[in-house]
Amino acid sequence: MKRRRAIVLLVIYVVVFLVTVWMECLSIMSIGMRLLVNGGTLLMTAVGGLLFWIVYRGAEQDKSEKKGKSVEPEGSRDCGRKESLFDKQKYLQFANSCELTRREAEIGLLVLNGYSNMQIAETLYIAETTVKKHLSHIYEKTGTTGRKDFRQTVELWEGPLEERGL
Repeated sequence: MKRRRAIVLLVIYVVVFLVTVWMECLSIMSIGMRLLVNGGTLLMTAVGGLLFWIVYRGAEQDKSEKKGKSVEPEGSRDCGRKESLFDKQKYLQFANSCELTRREAEIGLLVLNGYSNMQIAETLYIAETTVKKHLSHIYEKTGTTGRKDFRQTVELWEGPLEERGL
């Protein structure tokens, strides 16, 4: 949604800029008109940039207010990633034993690290409905009913049977 708003604003800005350049070409003969158009261009540039910034920041604030959370996940200063709270190797073995796809395993790890569906979607550049669909597949394959049950299952998992000597 942010990207769509930014593109619309950019297109509007380019159209207004082109109209201003056209007006400049028409006013080349009159000094008074040239000053008026140049002043208007500077003013339009400043106002357009300010509007772009306001709308862009407003979209981020709307999203955070809607979910009641900050726009970025906690501790996500480094490329939007949280520090891993789980042993990644153990989790990947768990995911492999449950026959999770690569994407399902990736989403499962983000869930274990406390990401919301919206944060996962933003991190992986996918739709939130896609995240929900992957989560339903994860829960089905692991025999769990939700995030809490999934977390407990992973925490209690002891490893593949061949590693335990069974």
